[in-house]
Amino acid sequence: NKSVAIVGLKARKKYFPDPIPDGFYSANDDALPPQFIAEFPELSKEDPYREDYYAWEWGDALFVAIDPYQYSMTFPNDDGSGYAGEGMDGEKNGDRWDWTLGIKQYLWLKKTLEESKAKYKFVFAHQVTGGSTQYGRGGLSAVPFFEWGGKSADGTWEWDTKRPKSEGWTVPVHQIFIDTGVSAFIHGHDHMYAYEIADGIVYLEVPKPDDTSYDYRTHAYGVNEGLYPDAIKVIPASGHIRVTVSPDKATFDYVRSYLPGDGKNGEIAHSFTITGN
Repeated sequence: NKSVAIVGLKARKKYFPDPIPDGFYSANDDALPPQFIAEFPELSKEDPYREDYYAWEWGDALFVAIDPYQYSMTFPNDDGSGYAGEGMDGEKNGDRWDWTLGIKQYLWLKKTLEESKAKYKFVFAHQVTGGSTQYGRGGLSAVPFFEWGGKSADGTWEWDTKRPKSEGWTVPVHQIFIDTGVSAFIHGHDHMYAYEIADGIVYLEVPKPDDTSYDYRTHAYGVNEGLYPDAIKVIPASGHIRVTVSPDKATFDYVRSYLPGDGKNGEIAHSFTITGN
């Protein structure tokens, strides 16, 4: 049980259980690996699911959460250096094409978005599959590349060979968003607030809620703001996003959070609206 992936999965299922398939949630029905069930029967006896991707509709909105990790089976270490403590399970090194949703999740995402008639479609993930750096960073800057956009890092279109149609892959993830009227892709990973638009779709990087430096330059695992050169708005941490959905519009507010004496806790640093489909 020293595998980083297994330890993380065990902790998440114990303390932060996610939805499983039922009459309300559409979700991953993949069973956990047999070795996990054998080692942690207390967590899997009544819940054998991975709990990694799921969706539901509420009111005028569809909410879809996807997972870029569990099916990325090869370490995307394309420049040959290690990073962020990942890769400790001895995975074979690969490149950013190895970031993947996996074909089952990809087809589930496509079907879920195609079949929904919701006015608003919100997709959530920790990060894109691919990225503008090997660690999967970036929003708008990452859209053209790898599984998300179909091109390799040098700009060469390689979707057709890297994601064969014969296996079920049709178009890159971002193109699915375009084709199905996704309203916003909401992601983390880069630890600041960044508001971008790609082909009419909002790409929103959410801030850390607990960064007492309030500065992405010192506390965002590097100068990540450099990955958002075309952002409409970039603001450092800390805070959270409040979304209010009505029949006419969805309003997004960046609500700041400060320790006493550091700033005005609860102030709105930036807002924007999305009109429903």
